[in-house]
Amino acid sequence: MSDAFITLIGNIASEIRSINTDRGTAITSFRFAQTPRRIDRQTGRWGDGPTSFFGVTCWRGLAEHVAASLHKGDPVVLFGRLRIRDWKNPDGRSGRDAEIDAISIGHDLSRGTSRFTRVTRDRADQADENEVAASMRMELLVEEQAEAAGESLDREAAARAGNPDGSATADVVFASAGSDRDRAA
Repeated sequence: MSDAFITLIGNIASEIRSINTDRGTAITSFRFAQTPRRIDRQTGRWGDGPTSFFGVTCWRGLAEHVAASLHKGDPVVLFGRLRIRDWKNPDGRSGRDAEIDAISIGHDLSRGTSRFTRVTRDRADQADENEVAASMRMELLVEEQAEAAGESLDREAAARAGNPDGSATADVVFASAGSDRDRAA
C-alpha cells in the first residue's frame, strides 16, 4: 500500500514538545491547525471555514530544527505522510485521529519573513547500519511507551533516516498584526 503524502498551510496550534530517546534520537511533536479561507457567495466577503487539527511528529534532525525554530502560533507550510489512526480508550470511548509524520516544514513566507541558518554535518558523524538498526529498535520501544501514556507515534516514521545536509533553523519576523499568529491559539 502506498503512503499518502499531504501538504498543508496553517498554524502551530500547541506548544512544541521535544524528547530524546536513550540513544539520542530527537522526537518533536505538536498540534497543527489548518483553517481554509472561503468566499461567502451571498455576501461576497471572505471568511474562515471549519478548522482541522492534526498531530505532527518530527524525527531526528528535523525534530531538532523544529524545536529550535518554531513556536505556538507560527504560520507554517507542512509536508509529510498522512496517517489516520482509530483509537479506543479503556472507558469505551473511541475516535479517529489524523496524524502527519513531517518530512519538511518551514515558515509560511506569505505571512512574514524568515532568516535561514544552514546547519552542516560531517558524514563521519552519521551512524553506520548497525547503529541505525539499533536506533530503530529503540524507537519502537519508545513508541510503545508513548502509546501506553496516551501519545501517538508511528512505526514507519521511526525507520526514516534523518534529514540530509542543509537542514535549517529560522527566526521569524511577522509583517502582520498578532491576529494571524493568534488564529490557532
